[in-house]
Amino acid sequence: MVDSSTDSSTTAVGFAKYWLMVQRRWLPASAAFSITFLLVAWGISRQKPIFQAEGKLRFERHSPTPSLTGVGKEIGSLEPLAEKSNPLATEAEIIKSIPVIRETIAQLNLRNEAGKLVTVQELLKQLTVVEIKGTDILKIEYKDADPKRAIAVVDQLMEIYLKHNVLSHRAQATAARKFLEQQLPDTENRVVKAELALKRFKADNQVVVLEQEANAAVESGVHLQRQINDKESELAAVRGEMGSIQQQLGLATSEAVGLTALSQSSGVQAALKELQSAETQLASETHRYRENHPTIQGLHRKIADLRLLVRSRVEATPGGNPTTSDGRLQLGDLHQSLTKQMVNLEGQQQAIVQQLAQMRKQQHISQLRSRNLPHLEQQQRELERKLQASQTTYTQLLQKASEIRIAENQNVGNSQVVSQAVVGDTQAQMKSVIMAAGLLGFLAAASTVAMLEAIDRSVKTIDQAKKIFGWTLLGAIPRIGQAKQGRSLPEAMMLPLVVRDHPRSAASAAYRMLQANLTFVSSSDHPLQAIAITSSIPKEGKSTIAANLAAAFAQLGKAVLLVDADLHSPDQHRIWNLSNEVGLSHLLVGQATLRSAKREVLPHLDVLTAGVLPPNPSALLGSQKMIDLLEQWEAQYDFVILDTPPLSIAADAPILGRAVDGLLMVVRPGKLDQRNALFAKGCLEHSGQRVLGIVVNDITAKYEPESAYYFMDIPALSSNLRAAPTIDR
Repeated sequence: MVDSSTDSSTTAVGFAKYWLMVQRRWLPASAAFSITFLLVAWGISRQKPIFQAEGKLRFERHSPTPSLTGVGKEIGSLEPLAEKSNPLATEAEIIKSIPVIRETIAQLNLRNEAGKLVTVQELLKQLTVVEIKGTDILKIEYKDADPKRAIAVVDQLMEIYLKHNVLSHRAQATAARKFLEQQLPDTENRVVKAELALKRFKADNQVVVLEQEANAAVESGVHLQRQINDKESELAAVRGEMGSIQQQLGLATSEAVGLTALSQSSGVQAALKELQSAETQLASETHRYRENHPTIQGLHRKIADLRLLVRSRVEATPGGNPTTSDGRLQLGDLHQSLTKQMVNLEGQQQAIVQQLAQMRKQQHISQLRSRNLPHLEQQQRELERKLQASQTTYTQLLQKASEIRIAENQNVGNSQVVSQAVVGDTQAQMKSVIMAAGLLGFLAAASTVAMLEAIDRSVKTIDQAKKIFGWTLLGAIPRIGQAKQGRSLPEAMMLPLVVRDHPRSAASAAYRMLQANLTFVSSSDHPLQAIAITSSIPKEGKSTIAANLAAAFAQLGKAVLLVDADLHSPDQHRIWNLSNEVGLSHLLVGQATLRSAKREVLPHLDVLTAGVLPPNPSALLGSQKMIDLLEQWEAQYDFVILDTPPLSIAADAPILGRAVDGLLMVVRPGKLDQRNALFAKGCLEHSGQRVLGIVVNDITAKYEPESAYYFMDIPALSSNLRAAPTIDR
């Protein structure tokens, strides 16, 4: 999550930087603003006055006529069809459409200066239709030299659009009504077909209420199964009783039935009695006659005939068996009773078996019906859904058809006039013109500032200097003649030696900061006793900084020697108002000594001027003599400061940098450009110099977003820089 305070501070810093650019370029920016403003104002004043008429239309989100669900969505609805389209923008395009514009031109007979009818393109150039944000209102504007004609055009446009809007909605209603009337017969046929299909289904499958039938089928199945179980138990009991009787009789059921039939047959029993009588007679006559006696023979023949008669009558009796012995043809009362009981049980058994078969058949049919019930229910639900859908559609179409007939006869659109056309205030228009000219002038001024800043490659601020060089910032010297609050000092105080002449000024405090920071840069491993001060190009103030820094060290009671080693364009004799007849060049060639050449300008501060300018300064400064002199000076003084020429003029600074404890680079914003700065940095880095840091000179507080930082008390700034690492380069 981004902190809002961070965003506001970043915006404030960005605005402050741009304001500094405006302050630097205020003169060309003012010129650009003035010229642009005057040209725009002059151009507008040359034109004829143009009047702008304005009218407003309000739109309803939906038409007041009934909605047509499923038929073109809604009549007059402003809902967009495209995902990101704007309904009001669509209506604006309709207002600007060619048919509406042509009808407006024809109704008003609009003609141009040549007397010809105005073309559609000419009218559209003066017409504007815009949406008022946050509302459902369109604003229609038309510009014309004649205010009455401007009002007439706007009013006529709105009138024609409203008429087209009503006709469009009526056309939609008519089309919808025709569509509904075409759909009604087909929908009604679908309802009839669905009803017939459901009726046929119920008739074919004998369906009344399937849910009740399913419940009844379950109950009937349980009851039927209980009856089957009872019948099976009854059948088992009958079969058990039949088995017991069969064991008593020793006969099968079929034999018992046959014997019962024979015992009840009168013919069989009569023949059997005659046979028994003949056999009895034969047994009686056998005692009286021999076998060959005619009576005996006759009885044998009679018996044989009777037996044949019995067999024939047995065969003729239903269920009779001819092989049955004669003794079984007559049963006793017990046997007859048992046999009759067996026959009755056989009848009961057959009846029970038939009943069971019928019950099982009924159970099977019921089970098949039960299994088919879910499928029948599904078919019935599908048919009912189709019928319901058809009925619902038919009902809705009937209702919508009735509604659309009413809507078709209504002359109501979804838009209305909010305000008739009026001409805008001319004074307000003039204010708008002035504001437009001022805005264009402001843009021209801003563009001028941005262009000049882009073209200008100079170093402008302390931050730029720090980014380009990448070395420690040891000091920031304000512009001489500027107080802490930015007010100018008296003319007498605008001298270069502010440390000596104005010890309480902001510039003097800045030099003491520089002196303190150099003290903190010094360490036991790299003690600072001799330093060289240089710059990238001339006019950056290196000589002034060297003089004031030497004075700041001397005020601490240290013995300081300030040497003007710029043998190309020396300045120390001018700064201290000294003679330059004898100086460093004389010491290097052995024509003078330090005692005779130096001048004491302040307590503890001696100045050695450059002397006569030699033809080859680099050879002298790079000689062993110069190294020997430096060693002698370091033995005599606590601090030695060398004022060397700029790096763009000569390589003297890198030559002397090898013999001293470090180099101090002076940077002056507004004077130094990035190309020379990078060149100077490259020279020092490639030569392996130990660069102590940079001193930014001639700082203007109003051009620095954080200018107050550079005018803090010396102890505060020094404590902040105490831990700053020294850079050996």
